Amino acid sequence: MVDQQIDRQNILNNTPALRLVESYLALPWREQEWQLRFTLKQVAEYYDVDEKTIKRYLDTNSDELKKNGYEVWTGKRLADAKNTLARDMDVPTKTTILWVFSFRAFLNIWLLLSDSERAKELRVTVLNIVMDYINQRAGGNTKYINQNDETFLETYKDSLYYRKKFTDSLRDFVQWWANKYPYFTNLVYEAIFMENAKEYKALLKLWDKENVRHTLYTEVLNLVSAYENGFAAELEKNWVCDFWKAKEIFDVFRASPVLEPLVQNARKLMSTRDKALRDVLHDTMLPYIQSLSPEEYEKFCREHAELIGEKSQEFVSIMDENTDVLLRLRDK
Repeated sequence: MVDQQIDRQNILNNTPALRLVESYLALPWREQEWQLRFTLKQVAEYYDVDEKTIKRYLDTNSDELKKNGYEVWTGKRLADAKNTLARDMDVPTKTTILWVFSFRAFLNIWLLLSDSERAKELRVTVLNIVMDYINQRAGGNTKYINQNDETFLETYKDSLYYRKKFTDSLRDFVQWWANKYPYFTNLVYEAIFMENAKEYKALLKLWDKENVRHTLYTEVLNLVSAYENGFAAELEKNWVCDFWKAKEIFDVFRASPVLEPLVQNARKLMSTRDKALRDVLHDTMLPYIQSLSPEEYEKFCREHAELIGEKSQEFVSIMDENTDVLLRLRDK
């Protein structure tokens, strides 16, 4: 089970989608210090609850709310801002302490409130805005949202070379076994994200002929290539061997401490991104799931990111059809 705070933070970190949410809500308050700010009184009035209810959530979720822009203003900070605040935020001039919410903290309260009918009514609408935005940036199909990353194409092109080294080494150095290619490919996938290709395809609802590598994030695809290239090199050292020896070589290679931090990072990236961007939950990697950062959302969901994804898919198809040519050019 994923921590509910991770789900909340994924919504609040989706900066591109929150811009649409802000426009949809059409809040009447003016910006303060270059962003929307709200007092405790305004937040309570908007959600139609009393201020004690909001304070209760401030007590129980203080760290989360502070991370999203909740602040307590006193002393010089309040004195410096009071003239403007008193006019625009209905703050009495004798106020000595002020609870202030950024737009993200204002929405954070909305996600926490369980006893506000208005918050419940908004929840479905705003969540739909966020999910629709991600789907639009994915061109209607999130399984290839990884290709919105501008670095994907170059990484994919390089991966074709390392994949060829991997299959050539299996062909030349592992004897007498027809199923060695899918078997050792699955060993690579299981070593990195604890799922074989079939299980991964089922989660992403890929067709039988769809290529798993087309859906991998750049960092994960780089690690797959590292595994394939490294294992190929180890096979070459041992020359010709049977299946059991090849499996032993892979197990030794997989246990290399050099690979451990890369594997940990890939699991974190893949499980976190898939949960936030694809609504796909990898049960094998639940402990690795975190909230996706605003920078990551910008990377995959910025405006017109789907156009990059569309071009990437076109060029990936061309590369797949002309792999031999690409490899010959690289070898020259």
